[in-house]
Parts: sequence; structure tokens; C-alpha cells
Amino acid sequence: MERLTYICSYLGYDGVAHLLVSLILVEIMNIWLSCWLSALIVLAIGVIKEIYDKLSGTGSPQVKDLIADVIGVFLGLL
Repeated sequence: MERLTYICSYLGYDGVAHLLVSLILVEIMNIWLSCWLSALIVLAIGVIKEIYDKLSGTGSPQVKDLIADVIGVFLGLL
């Protein structure tokens, strides 16, 4: 439980949202696609979202968000 608290405090609310969305997307996509294809698509969505944040100026791209996406995808593959 202590590790979970540490991860949540490190990632923040936005990071936890990234983690959960990535996890859920992988789980849903696994219904129709292979797990590895689902993982690649969800990771690509995360990277594209961060690039969009940088180019549009509407958000701030963060490495923490990408880390959260990777953790979510990993958990979705379990």
C-alpha cells in the first residue's frame, strides 16, 4: 500500500488519470486486437497527446504522463 501511495503522489492526479485511461483502453482493445497491438496503439496515443500538448500550447507535455501511460499499459497487459 505504501508503494501505491508513493506512485500516486509522484504522478499526481493527472498522472493517475493517464494510468487509468491507458489501462482501460488496453483492456477494451484486447477484446478485438492482440495484446501487443493494443499496447502499441495506446502508447502511440499517449505520445501523440503529449506532442499535441506541446504544439498547441493548450497543455504542458510531461514525462510523468508518459511514464503513467507505460505503467497503465503494462498493468493492462497483465
